[in-house]
Amino acid sequence: MKNISIAGILVIILLFAGAGVTKGEADFREVNWGMSQDQVKETEPAGQLTGEMPGVLTYEGEIAGVKASIFYLFNDNKLNRGLYSIERPQDSIIKDHETIRSFLLKQYGEPDEVKMGPEDDMTTGDLDPANPDDLYTLVLRKSVSPETIWKRGNTHIYLRLIEQDGRVAIMVDYIIFPVEK
Repeated sequence: MKNISIAGILVIILLFAGAGVTKGEADFREVNWGMSQDQVKETEPAGQLTGEMPGVLTYEGEIAGVKASIFYLFNDNKLNRGLYSIERPQDSIIKDHETIRSFLLKQYGEPDEVKMGPEDDMTTGDLDPANPDDLYTLVLRKSVSPETIWKRGNTHIYLRLIEQDGRVAIMVDYIIFPVEK
């Protein structure tokens, strides 16, 4: 009986000790916060690089099967932010948003926050944000800006529908928290 209790306690201690270990888990795609631009470049296919300048690497890729521009942002040559930017035709952007949201829900679980706009009590007139066509119009008018937030360790993930240059776009933003300057 004594051996079972000691063994049980050891198993519990080992489980809890390992629960906080995140080695091998990437913060964004296949990289971790603090990596240099050169280190990040080694993780992505060279043929998908579309832009490079001090502090920024840009690639073409995808998230959840949806084509996206991928941005790696650096401060003092240390990665501190990753971003997917998706611009699609009106007839697919809301559907793609839901596809990405479902993917993120499977990956990170229930979100920590869900917001509908700068002020969650915005008036939308006769338009219904639950209707995809109405949601597109409301985002385009900047009447709503849906945002889903996951807080996982030192990484915060923001899924947003935003108005950008007269079109609706999807942003999936991975940011180290607290933000390192």
